[in-house]
Amino acid sequence: MSGTTLTWIHSFLANTSQSIKISKCSSETIPTFCGVSQGSVLGHLLFAMYTTPLSSLIHSHKLDPHLYPVYISLATADTNLSLTQLVDCVSDIFDWMLNNKLRLNAA
Repeated sequence: MSGTTLTWIHSFLANTSQSIKISKCSSETIPTFCGVSQGSVLGHLLFAMYTTPLSSLIHSHKLDPHLYPVYISLATADTNLSLTQLVDCVSDIFDWMLNNKLRLNAA
């Protein structure tokens, strides 16, 4: 990505802030350094682009990934799938997410 497209996406993500509002009370506004605003028009698209490398990571464990939300289908997995293979895959997903400022819901 470069040129106008990169400038446009940068302007969408740069200089953002957040606060919490409950009833009539609002928290202090603080700057955000990563992420996309919830409910934004581009949120789903940018999240999908950001997490696309997970697909290759999961495929490397011979599993079938489904992204957003991330889940792994065992129905189409190799019939010789071992528990160790699955644990290794989830461990790699956890590491990737940690390195990319995402959190894995272990539940």
